[in-house]
Amino acid sequence: MFSNKIKVFLLISICLIFFLITSFDFKSNKAKVVDGDTIHLNGEKIRFSGIDTPEIKQTCKQNNEVIKCGIQAKELLTKIIGNNKINCIREGKDQYKRTLAECSV
Repeated sequence: MFSNKIKVFLLISICLIFFLITSFDFKSNKAKVVDGDTIHLNGEKIRFSGIDTPEIKQTCKQNNEVIKCGIQAKELLTKIIGNNKINCIREGKDQYKRTLAECSV
């Protein structure tokens, strides 16, 4: 019985430590916008989780006109961030070793 309580305690402790490491909250106002869903923050490449924007060189058609939607996505993100402080919560890594995170300003 005592042994089971120790195992449960250790399991909960390991899960808590893992959660704290992977969900580490970091803040900064020195971000470089790469494209509409990727930034460099504190020397780390961060890809926003849960969204996908056009790639920087991607074009789209709007009213039969070709527009640079990848550049527009980057410009919009740059405008949204402005001089605001960025708060990100890490959620893991993607196949390209970028940090996946949910970020807000």
